Amino acid sequence: MSGLQDLSLSDNLLGGPIPETFGNLQNVTMLSLNKNALTGPIPSTIGNMTSLKGIWLHNNTLNGTLPESLGNLISLQSLGLGSNFLSGSIPEFLGNFVDLVLMDLNDNGMSGSIPSSFQSLTKMIYMDLGSNFLSGPIPEFLGNFVDSTILNLQNNNFNGTIPESFSKLTNLWDLYFDRTGVTGALPSMLGYLTGLSSLRVDQTKLKGVIPPTLGYLTNLVSLDISGTALTCPPARSSCVITQDVTSAFCATCFAFCSTCVMKPPSAANTSPQMQVLLDLQQEWGQTFKGWVAGGNCSLAEHVTCDAKGMITKIDLNEHSLTGTIPPSISQLASLRHLNLHQTGLTGSIPRTLASLSNLTSLDLRENNLTGWIPAGIDGLLNLRYLGLNTNRLTSSIPPAICNITGLTTL
Repeated sequence: MSGLQDLSLSDNLLGGPIPETFGNLQNVTMLSLNKNALTGPIPSTIGNMTSLKGIWLHNNTLNGTLPESLGNLISLQSLGLGSNFLSGSIPEFLGNFVDLVLMDLNDNGMSGSIPSSFQSLTKMIYMDLGSNFLSGPIPEFLGNFVDSTILNLQNNNFNGTIPESFSKLTNLWDLYFDRTGVTGALPSMLGYLTGLSSLRVDQTKLKGVIPPTLGYLTNLVSLDISGTALTCPPARSSCVITQDVTSAFCATCFAFCSTCVMKPPSAANTSPQMQVLLDLQQEWGQTFKGWVAGGNCSLAEHVTCDAKGMITKIDLNEHSLTGTIPPSISQLASLRHLNLHQTGLTGSIPRTLASLSNLTSLDLRENNLTGWIPAGIDGLLNLRYLGLNTNRLTSSIPPAICNITGLTTL
């Protein structure tokens, strides 16, 4: 297995500890063991896998502290350790991962403060430190993560005020301070983070007047200030909320407005990626959370997207769908994983799938698909897994499929 580069065993029922022998897989760049029942500490031998760019161990029952040997993984770009039972402080060496764009330590038992070494992580896009026992003030340097879209600090023991440096986080979509010990006023500069779709400061020690600048947050879908001592400013002449929100949301969170006009999201604000999801939803006769006009794929269930908002994975394994696979799915040019296993889809496999050159996994097993395996599928040179069994496909297997030299499962 010396040539192995991507080790993905996620979303199974695997138990027991992570084998220490994984440390011998020094060419592996992606280790995905998330959503299993793995136990025990993270073995120190993982630090020998120096080619790693991504570690995904979230949603297991791993415990213990982060081994110092992980500091060897200086090429790391993604670190997903959320929803485990990890403890101890966050190691300073994580600040050496200067290419890190995603860090998920959510829902563990980690304590102490945010390391000062994190000020080197200026490429960070997604940081989730929520639901731990972290304490101390929220560092000013987090405001230097100017490319960040998600910052979650909720359910910790932080104190002090919300840093004014956060005014630089103009790319943020989601910002969570709820259930922390933050104090002081709600900074008016938050109203200038106009990309925000979700802001939570509930169950904190914030007090004072809600800054009228929050009225500038025209993309805001969710705002929670409950359980605080915040009060409303004097009534204003008008307030237009462009999202499809409830009147209760409007009355509670924009009580300083004398009127509240609510409009549904405009189709003009829907990205091409989200439009494809809307087309798929209509074709398949289903409604999925977050597949909405004007939404973003980071909030869409069964979908994974990259830092640029491009959809890289759709996983509808064993969901009940109707209809066919529409050709428009070929517009998802960054798609790497498509799982439509046992969904009840009918019709033929569209030829346009052959244009998804980034696909590494295509699972169409156990459906009612008919017709031919489309010509051009041999052009999917990155394909590692192709599942077509238990359908009603006709004709022979195209000989050109042998051109996909990296294919490991057919």
